[in-house]
This record gives sequence, structure tokens and C-alpha cells, in this order.
Amino acid sequence: MDEKIIKKYNLNSTDDTILFLDIGCNNLSIIKELSNVIILDHHKYYSLDKISNSIFILNPEDFGISGSFYACASSICYIVSILMDKSNVEYSPLALIGIDGDRQVFESINKKVLDDAINNNFITQKYSYKLGDGYLYDIFNESIDPFIGINGNEKSIKNFFLRYGLKNKLISSLEYDEIIVFKNSILNVLKKFNCEHSINYIFGNNSILKNMIINDIHDFSSILTICGQSNNPSLGVSLCYCNNNSLQEAKNISLNIKKKMVSDLLALYNNKKVFEYVLYFYGKNLISAGEIASTIARYRCNSKVIICFNETNDNEIKVSGRCSTNLIKDGVNLSIAFFNSAKLVGGFGGGHDIASGGIIPINTHKKFLSSINDIIKKQINHLKK
Repeated sequence: MDEKIIKKYNLNSTDDTILFLDIGCNNLSIIKELSNVIILDHHKYYSLDKISNSIFILNPEDFGISGSFYACASSICYIVSILMDKSNVEYSPLALIGIDGDRQVFESINKKVLDDAINNNFITQKYSYKLGDGYLYDIFNESIDPFIGINGNEKSIKNFFLRYGLKNKLISSLEYDEIIVFKNSILNVLKKFNCEHSINYIFGNNSILKNMIINDIHDFSSILTICGQSNNPSLGVSLCYCNNNSLQEAKNISLNIKKKMVSDLLALYNNKKVFEYVLYFYGKNLISAGEIASTIARYRCNSKVIICFNETNDNEIKVSGRCSTNLIKDGVNLSIAFFNSAKLVGGFGGGHDIASGGIIPINTHKKFLSSINDIIKKQINHLKK
């Protein structure tokens, strides 16, 4: 968010209360001049700007709760809503979809949302594959998550799974023994890249939504994410209201976007570049630089920070950065690195220690990259001392 948004919606000349959701804490230099502002955010922030009494901030980071893992915008909004009216517990499944979309864990605040949904019989859980339902071969042909090197190649997918005796069945119809074989087939690939810890992201207790237009929680969160990425936000909202007339259109858009992501990732992965502490990619008009960075960090490289640059037609570069929990333990904090590096080149950035993003001017990515690398180096060496 920048001054353009403030001007576009005349936010500096309204007497109405302005509500910022999932954004705001890293934009206080812009927001501080506004009146009657509520910010519900979960991104770590480092602003030294003096905030007026007319700006109210609710951020789990201010209470020592990680906004990277244990509380997202959906869970915060849900908690606020049930404090206003306990009957809003009926929206706990929607909050769970948001938690899944942010790839967070169900502990702390997020655990409260999960407990409410289970206790009110809004969901069921079972041990299974956690990244959506569908025919086994189709999922790997049409998605980058999980990325195991065969994605987008029908022949390779079929040969890979047949080696393990797995036929092209609906994942939801797989017996427990088949799920374990499926799990082990993925695990064998992850071990080659020292990424076996990511298996818990792929398999575990999966939530099945009752009385919702889409039953698998990850399928729902994935389609909502794509509705946003494809500039179809109203379509996503209609799905949350269980509008069946929107479902097929959303599925068609989702399928096309996912296939484009596969081609984006495969093209970029073959042109990756290493810069000391950083593994980076540079693309143009990508569907989602964040998804690509997340995928590489999760399934291919946990020893370096992953950065994906996405040059857009708006004469700017969107940047996404991801890293492993191992690097977080080593002292890496992408939120600080992105905030300072983007500011250095005349852009803005921030986010979480493990995942951050920003927008920088065109032709500044090398300077940005150098700054990121220097900051990461200092963070790691500082902890070693």
C-alpha cells in the first residue's frame, strides 16, 4: 500500500472509520495522518512513527504471539467478531480457510478457531493428504505444490506413481495404507534435497468442511487465493456465501491459473541464480512470485533465502522472499531485511521473519539484492557471536 491508495479512496478527507485488514502496520508513515483508523494486522513492524490516539492497532506481534505461525488476519478478525457477538462462531470455518491459505499452524490463536469449529460440528478431521482433493495424477500435473520435479509432465507423473503401485484415484478415496505409500513416495524425493521436514506440511490432520460449497479446506483456500490473484475478488466472496452459480467459473479460473504457475515455475527454476546467502529468480508478469518462492524454499532449498522478482507492466518490481525455519533459528529475519532494503532503493516492504514482500522501482533489483544479502549475512553472523 502507498499514497496512491490514500488518494484513490479519499481516505484523508473522510469522517468515517477506516478499517485496514491484513495490512497497515508497515504503512504507518502513510496512515499516521488519517483519523479514526482501526488496523487488524499480523505482520511484524518496526515503525518509529508517533501514532495518534485516533489510530487503534490490534496485532498479535505486540503480545508476543508470532504472526508468522500462530495468528493470521482471518483468525484475528474472527476473534474480534465473536467478542462482538458469540453467534459469529458460525464463521469459524471461513477463518480456518484463511489460516490454511496463510500456511499457518493450529496453535495459540489459530487453535482457538479450530476448537470452535470442531466443537460446533462445523468440520471433521482425518489423517490424509493436506493439499487438496482430486485425481492423484491430475493434482501433480496442474499444481506446483508439492513440487517434486515431475509436476506438469504427465508421463513422468504416471511412471513415478506406478513405481509405488499407486493408480490415478481420487485422493479422498485412498485407503490409509495407500496414503502411507503416497507419503513415502514424496518423502523419498524430499530427502534428496534435505527437505524431509516439509512432509508434515503435506500430510497430517486434514479438515473437511461441512455445509460449505467446497469441502476440502485447502481446495477452498487455494481457489480464494486465485480469485484474488486473478482480480476476481467478488467471485471469491460469492463462494464464501455458498453461491453455487459461481463455483464452476471459479474452478475454471483456478485450473488455468495453476497451470500457468506450473509453467512459470519450470521456466524460472532452470534459470536460478545464487548470490552468497540468496537463491533468486527474475521473471516478468508472473502469476505469483510468492508462491514460487514458497515452493522452492519448502521443497528444494532450505539453506538459502529464496527471492523471486516479478517485473510488472506498471513499471515496478514486486518482490517476494521466503526462507526455512532453520534459517529463522540461525537469526534470519526477512521482515527487517525487506523493510530496510526496499526503503534503500525507494520502495517499501516488510512482512514476517519467514516470509516477506515488497515493491521496488524498476532497475533497482541488484542494489536491493545486495542489501538483502548483506543484512542476512549480518543477522546470521550476529547470532553466531
